[in-house]
Amino acid sequence: MIMTLIDTNVVLRYLLNDIEEQADKAADVIENGAFTLAEILGKEDRSWRLHVWLLEIVIAARS
Repeated sequence: MIMTLIDTNVVLRYLLNDIEEQADKAADVIENGAFTLAEILGKEDRSWRLHVWLLEIVIAARS
């Protein structure tokens, strides 16, 4: 399986589902194997922890 590195924008499109076309693409990427890094999500403000936590909840809820 190939894992895709994603950034905050992909996580937000997936969680918010506000732009349907982008949300669908984000869902495909995330559900088929994706990962992120603290440095990508915003290491300085530590908001990345919230993003990862929310993403885990959404993925679990959609499973």
